Amino acid sequence: IIVGGVVFFAVNLIMRQESMLYVPCVMPGMQAPEDNPKGMRSPADKGMEFEDVYLDTVDGVRVHCWFMPAPGDERKAAPTVLFLHANAGNIGLRVPNFKELNVRLRVNILALDYRGYGRSEGSPSEEGIIEDALAAWRWLRTAA
Repeated sequence: IIVGGVVFFAVNLIMRQESMLYVPCVMPGMQAPEDNPKGMRSPADKGMEFEDVYLDTVDGVRVHCWFMPAPGDERKAAPTVLFLHANAGNIGLRVPNFKELNVRLRVNILALDYRGYGRSEGSPSEEGIIEDALAAWRWLRTAA
């Protein structure tokens, strides 16, 4: 019985590992930034300028980002942070972090919602998230 339980646990862990690693929706009904609590729906909630950016990855998935320029006239001279959030929730849940980075460090920020998170298409996977980050990096090299 113990061996059967261990085998069942191991097989279950292997089969479900990606669903345990990637958690796009931390609470029911909070898939996209507009579903988040007030203050975490967009950078505008914190008085920040931003633009929605949609990128197409090499494998054909469309991912959503926010580009937040440095405050004032510093956009062109300021460094840019490519913000890749953790494994749970969407970029809206990081709006307070964006505000702090923007104000204290005076940087541009490109925040990416991985595939399957927020307004991005697809389903998360290790390979896919790497492609998402590479697409954001390519965009930064040409646009920011």
